[in-house]
Amino acid sequence: MDLSDTTYKYGVVATPTVSISGTTLKTYDGTGVELTATSSVEKVTANSTDYAIQYTYQWSKSDGSNYTNIENATNKTFTTDAGVDASGTYKCTVKTGNVEISDTATVTITKADPTVTAPTAKTLTYNGSAQELVAAGTATGGTMQYALGTNGTSAPTSDWGTSIPTAINAGTYYVWYKVVGGDNHLNTEAACVTATIGKKAATVTADAKTKTYGEADPELTAKVTGTVGEEKLNYALARVEGDNAGEYPITVTLGENPNYDVT
Repeated sequence: MDLSDTTYKYGVVATPTVSISGTTLKTYDGTGVELTATSSVEKVTANSTDYAIQYTYQWSKSDGSNYTNIENATNKTFTTDAGVDASGTYKCTVKTGNVEISDTATVTITKADPTVTAPTAKTLTYNGSAQELVAAGTATGGTMQYALGTNGTSAPTSDWGTSIPTAINAGTYYVWYKVVGGDNHLNTEAACVTATIGKKAATVTADAKTKTYGEADPELTAKVTGTVGEEKLNYALARVEGDNAGEYPITVTLGENPNYDVT
């Protein structure tokens, strides 16, 4: 029964209002906001009999200027879409007979923090080839990006990308990462992982040489182990000075070998 019927048949006059309830401010969690329209008059009493009032409902959303009806949103309870773009002002128009009432509610869905698993530094040793410096991080709600920095305190301002940074030479590297949030998630602050490519172990062992007194010294040579491919180590060989018959140690003097730990 609608209010027109009760007024006509029983002389009962009621002036209902409608109010919308629900949590209108939330952080994105993959679900929408549930709104409920409630009338102040759910029933009238005439001749000691309660008569339930029948209402129809239509939900609409404002575009800033006008309200547009939402398809199939015709129940007293309505759930918005889940995303941040569902934020806005909603109206529920309630009718019973020739009575029409409405109320509005402004819904705000804010961006959530993404779920982030940070990249981790790999244990690396120089091998002559480019190596990824970290094991990839993961992000739910955004895209993980990386950049190589010059230190561990100031994030790079350019050259960010989704590829994991690589390096060839032994040394310390500062791998910065951040998450660029999607439509419903925030960006994260950049953070740094320090990665190291260790020097490769190598050895230089002088070869023993012989000569007869009075002869010129033979060419000094050494056995080198541990180098990559055809790479050469920087070292020098020399024997202790002396011309008389006897034993003279051959010494190995190492130069700069930035990718090798030479013994």
